[in-house]
Amino acid sequence: MTGAGCLSKLLILKVVSSVMVAAFFCAAIVLAWLRFSPVTVADGWQYEVLQENLHRITSLARMPDGRLLATLSAKQPASQPGSGQLIQLDTMNGRYEVLVDKLYKPDGLMPYSDGVVVTQEYTDQPVLWWRDGQVTPIVMLVKPESIVATASGRWLIVEDAMHGRLIEIDPRDYRETVLYQGFEAGEGICIGKNQRVFVVDNKRGDLFEFADGKMNAIAGGLNGPGFLRCTDKGIWITEDVTNNGRLLFYDYQQLHVVARHLHSPQSVLENGEDDVLVAEQGRSRLLRISRKKI
Repeated sequence: MTGAGCLSKLLILKVVSSVMVAAFFCAAIVLAWLRFSPVTVADGWQYEVLQENLHRITSLARMPDGRLLATLSAKQPASQPGSGQLIQLDTMNGRYEVLVDKLYKPDGLMPYSDGVVVTQEYTDQPVLWWRDGQVTPIVMLVKPESIVATASGRWLIVEDAMHGRLIEIDPRDYRETVLYQGFEAGEGICIGKNQRVFVVDNKRGDLFEFADGKMNAIAGGLNGPGFLRCTDKGIWITEDVTNNGRLLFYDYQQLHVVARHLHSPQSVLENGEDDVLVAEQGRSRLLRISRKKI
């Protein structure tokens, strides 16, 4: 190879190397921006941090007496004891009380008969019922996530598993009925007005309505949907995305983006008119998002 050829090859390698370095730094800048960018809310809305240091907060439930319960769902290494917790929050003082520990990825949380039902999204771990400090195993399912009660008092639970199921449980005898099977990663379920059942699958970008044994897509454009909370006015939806999750509201006609740049948002809980609490798991904190008063 001539001297000119060698020089040309060196120049090409230098240019390619410079481009790769520039691309790396650009990617690093974008990731850093996504990681540390603050939450943004839509016009007319506001947010505040109610409590921090809630390691991987996942689900929320308001008891009839006003107590606010939550689950902390630490990552669960295989063959290790459960490290999740059921807690009672004291947002005024930034503290919490541990009610149950050694749980395996606690996820769904539903008030029931002076206590709460807790699902554990982990293999070979039962759905639990906690009341008066006592924990009772109920049923064994496959990676159960969200749980909700129907008007007749039966429970609906979705499974976060390939070929996962939508299961109805009669709490009188814990008899199970499979209503649907075919989720890739079933996560959220809620019951809206007129007892309509809505579901999301984390691997699919649609909001589904379950009716007559079928899942019917009624709204699209979701990115990793995770949790649903139904109200008479519409449905709150969170996207379980690491850096740029959104809080959305479906008014039974169209989707509205209420907040962006959330880190793995999970459960949503009503806190009043146009006022919700959001478990932001990725930043281990509890947010309050509300409409501004005019």
